[in-house]
Amino acid sequence: MKDLKKFYRTIIDNWTPFCLIQCILFITCPILEYTKIILYYEYKLSLEYTIEFLYLFLIIFQLVLITSSLFCCCCIPDVALTNFFLSISAILWIIIPIIYSVKTVHDLGEIPFFCPSNYDYKFSRLRFICQIRTSNFILMWIASISVLFSWIYSLISEIFRDVHVNDDVDFESNNDDN
Repeated sequence: MKDLKKFYRTIIDNWTPFCLIQCILFITCPILEYTKIILYYEYKLSLEYTIEFLYLFLIIFQLVLITSSLFCCCCIPDVALTNFFLSISAILWIIIPIIYSVKTVHDLGEIPFFCPSNYDYKFSRLRFICQIRTSNFILMWIASISVLFSWIYSLISEIFRDVHVNDDVDFESNNDDN
């Protein structure tokens, strides 16, 4: 049991940088997605509007969830309710990126995914559009993985919450033995 408590403490102590990274991701992702939509519209490129706006909604939902969790703990005081929202979010972050990937990975036709400088683009701005698309795609998958980690973290913290709260004094006194 002491090993589990140490594991839990390690997670708690190292979680803050991950939360900050996740906040940066969920501020950057909607900016990239919005920029992509605007550029595709401006240059009359093919765009799957349904999946693009579904993904944008998911990002905003996640941003609200993170913000309410970090800055407004009193908004959702029930841990079970927070875990419920995280569970729904995690499931959506599995389904929507897969659909998004299938529908949009070739939306610029035969242009290579990583937008090489030696490729013959139809117009000069197309390389920049390709780079926005690629950045958006990569950050979407990083965000998806981070949401899954958050979900796992919430499940672990729910399991070990009682151990942490009830045995905190006992853990501190036994910690000197190791």
